[in-house]
Amino acid sequence: MSRPVITSVLAFAACVASAVAGAEVPAWLAQSNQDANVLLEVQAKYAPEGASGLGVERYDSEVLDLRPRVVARESLDLRAVEARYGQLLKSETDPRVRDDLEILLKAAWDQRVTLELDDRLMLPYFDLPQGIYSSYWISAPRLRDTPRRWCACSATSARRRATSCRLRSTRTT
Repeated sequence: MSRPVITSVLAFAACVASAVAGAEVPAWLAQSNQDANVLLEVQAKYAPEGASGLGVERYDSEVLDLRPRVVARESLDLRAVEARYGQLLKSETDPRVRDDLEILLKAAWDQRVTLELDDRLMLPYFDLPQGIYSSYWISAPRLRDTPRRWCACSATSARRRATSCRLRSTRTT
């Protein structure tokens, strides 16, 4: 599954969690959040930088899983999540939680199928420099706003970077 999709799902979960943090959480919503954490844990297991970037500190020391057979392992974990959601769906009576379970089941299935199709039909390729850059960019938000970091990450020409750096450094002093 692509990193933007994983990051979007984790960001959505963080937004939901932060939105209800100050208010008393209804029982059905607490149950739904607990169910969603199963899929989020699997996603964070294979792409922990996304979870870490959202503030889940227990993933700060983890890195992207690139060990052999990563697709088979992630697919197996996603199948287990699908099976768990299927069992929960059979016994759940609250229609709101059932709706959420159906959405989560479809999301797990979509992620697994996409992962398997990419593995089977696409050429194996991993852009290591982009992976390192993305990991750093997600994990170090406090460094993004400094003038020096901005200049190093900018996609503009060398001359425009130098000009921007000079302009930014004169503004900050």
